[in-house]
Amino acid sequence: MTGNLQFPADPRTGEDLLEGWYLIGSADTILPNGLCDANELNNMIFIYYYKIMGLQTEPWTAAEVDEAHLFFEAKMAATKTMLENAFGDQIDVRDGYYTEVPGYTKHELEVTEEFATEGFRKILTSRETTDNNHYANDFLVLNYVKERLCELGVLGETEVHMTRQIGRTPEYNSMNVEHVRPYIESYPEGSRIAILYVTHGLSWPGRETFGFMGVQHPWWKEVIHENGYLNYLSWKKALQKEFGDRYDLVFNIGGGESDLLEDNFFSYGYFDPSRLNGDFYTVREIIQMAKTTGADKMIMVPGHWHGDAQDTQYIMRNHNNLPLVPMADMQAGNLELTYCE
Repeated sequence: MTGNLQFPADPRTGEDLLEGWYLIGSADTILPNGLCDANELNNMIFIYYYKIMGLQTEPWTAAEVDEAHLFFEAKMAATKTMLENAFGDQIDVRDGYYTEVPGYTKHELEVTEEFATEGFRKILTSRETTDNNHYANDFLVLNYVKERLCELGVLGETEVHMTRQIGRTPEYNSMNVEHVRPYIESYPEGSRIAILYVTHGLSWPGRETFGFMGVQHPWWKEVIHENGYLNYLSWKKALQKEFGDRYDLVFNIGGGESDLLEDNFFSYGYFDPSRLNGDFYTVREIIQMAKTTGADKMIMVPGHWHGDAQDTQYIMRNHNNLPLVPMADMQAGNLELTYCE
């Protein structure tokens, strides 16, 4: 390294978290290494994130499957069992993915072909609670299924249906109500509390349509805008129903009632203002707006998409001048942070 650290020091301690790691050449030096430069740098980014959060970075522990993934797999198995218990041999439940991991998962195209060649002529597609938008529903599920059925010559004789969501599903909102409950109820009833919502957002706002998503979906820049905001409105109403008669919850600029995006404390956590072009609020912007409502308490909720990921946990704070949870607290399992501005 030459003076300035490519990865900033730990803002809590000033420690160089990547001491002992060296960058030998890059795409713009006399020692270029092509695509490998990008791959190697990407690995270093995540080692940096892991160190920020006090996670394992040494092989082989760092490569072990984490508890959250094992829980997710168990949850999928439980869903399959529940459906089979309810409907018996009337149905066959199988998992298909946008992208296959050879030896572990199958692509939706492959699962569709299995069903079709085994004689199934009624197919119901469904998906996890994360996404409710035209791209996820139509282009990455329904159209894949229809494409393979068409290639096999059986699309015309197959009934294809799809479950659809309206914003967040009720069970997801219920989970978020319980997640936020201890923070709201830690304050006396009647408290005026601003509720700030943080979502991830697309990683390419403002760019022209290009790339694999643009090829498949002509409105690609609206995908997460649509999905994220519909989910927010559903979530907001769930919180109002549960806590609104006991607390003065403020969701809007000026403290009024509005479902317009520009009036709500809805923000994209992953970007700084230059990337959002003033079209969407940053976390820092909604914090400043919330201060003007007279609320002296704020609860910030990373409520949608990548709530458990490194970029949301670290980059959101880094871009918006928010303090990190002390390392000792995180290692003790306490991931929340209360502080004053």
